[in-house]
Amino acid sequence: MTINRPFRTMAGVLLLAATRVAPAPAQDCPGPVASYVVRLASAGLFGVEAAFHVPTRHLQVRFSEAIGRPEAQAASVLQLEGEAGGRPVPVQYDGEGRWSAAEPLTRIRYQLRADHDEVRWTGGGIDEVGSHFGDTYFFVANAFFPMDEAWPACPVEVRFDLPTDWSVLSPWSGTGGRYVAREPASFEKNAFAMGRFRAGHADAGTMQLAWVIDDRLATARPRIEATLSGLPRVFHDFFGRTPADRYAVVVFQGPYMDGGAFRQSFTLQLSSPVRETDAIVWSHGLAHEMIHLWLGNSVRGTDPEQVSWFTAGFTDYLAITLGYRAGLFDEAMLQQRLANVIRRVRLAPRLSRDSGLVEAGAHKNDNWELIYGGGAMVALLMDAEDHDGFVAALRDLVAHAETPYSQAGLLARMDARTGGAATRAFTAVNDGLDFGAIVQRLGRAGLEVTGFTPDEVYVRFAGNCTAPRCVPAFLRR
Repeated sequence: MTINRPFRTMAGVLLLAATRVAPAPAQDCPGPVASYVVRLASAGLFGVEAAFHVPTRHLQVRFSEAIGRPEAQAASVLQLEGEAGGRPVPVQYDGEGRWSAAEPLTRIRYQLRADHDEVRWTGGGIDEVGSHFGDTYFFVANAFFPMDEAWPACPVEVRFDLPTDWSVLSPWSGTGGRYVAREPASFEKNAFAMGRFRAGHADAGTMQLAWVIDDRLATARPRIEATLSGLPRVFHDFFGRTPADRYAVVVFQGPYMDGGAFRQSFTLQLSSPVRETDAIVWSHGLAHEMIHLWLGNSVRGTDPEQVSWFTAGFTDYLAITLGYRAGLFDEAMLQQRLANVIRRVRLAPRLSRDSGLVEAGAHKNDNWELIYGGGAMVALLMDAEDHDGFVAALRDLVAHAETPYSQAGLLARMDARTGGAATRAFTAVNDGLDFGAIVQRLGRAGLEVTGFTPDEVYVRFAGNCTAPRCVPAFLRR
């Protein structure tokens, strides 16, 4: 977690995906590429056995920087032993979360110590690694299961052989303690939980949601559950479809507010005490991360860094507009949130000198305002100019998301539905859109914008009216 950011977003997870060596091409899969079995050894210690149906000489877990812990997540992997055809094979730790063997391994066994919440992670917070509360443990799979980054795109199986009074929260298909991810990336880039808890459930029509909430957050539980239950249908109605049929959420108490998004799961960390005023932040974060199911997970870039302005910025804009439609906040807050978008994009040139929207993605945290503010501003300008075209463009992207988009391909696809509005908006923001032009463009759509320095921006609906009927047509519920 970067200390000054309330939420990390899926963009960070996508950048990790970009560094992953390309897996072997998809092939006929007679069975899973790997099968893991997880057992409870003792409090805070798990025993894991794995059979590799595609033998491997190389294994790794995610490696995040941490203060006073040079081997990061790998320090929690204990006594890793390997086999090849029933014979013991030495496994060597090579550093930075990687192991190697002299010959292909067919089986491994190890212990996993659940001590991740004792660490101060600087390359991602505990919400992107693992933690526990009460008798519940959650982990991101790439911090728990050593895997081969070059495995083919075949299923991965995991079976939980746990005490009878324990439950499992899983984003993967399955039940009764046995789950299957469709391919390695969907396995490793997801969070799961196990322990003594009663999961909450909701049927959103097109997606089944399940969640576990830390008992210490009991006062916020009704609001969290209502938000989780209400958002998916609004998102489905906007995009026209839902790219996943399962979604798992873990909400827990921690030292600060934070969140991490994964393929079909999300972790949310709330600080104590939980205040009503904080809901505007964490509900926005929850909405933002869930939208990444569509933008960032389904619609993605051939080079994720180059389209970070889209996957991060458009997602942030839609978290505002669709969050309003879902009833997360009122018209007055909608005005404030839109003013924040404009304020960010006005501050961006001062904070990201000599950088354009595409180049900024290579250093996301250093160019936060340009990526999030600039990308959201592109979306706002498109939506204000041609709302129907804007919706059609995003629906079209989601409907044709089988192949990742290049930067040029992304704009061309949206241009086709908006009469070129995507390129016009992108070029205007990328070239440093003049404040007077912002006032003029948004004014035509019913948003009155004023300000006198880059950090002083105010938005009002036409006529200074905050009633629902006064919300500009492209923003209405």
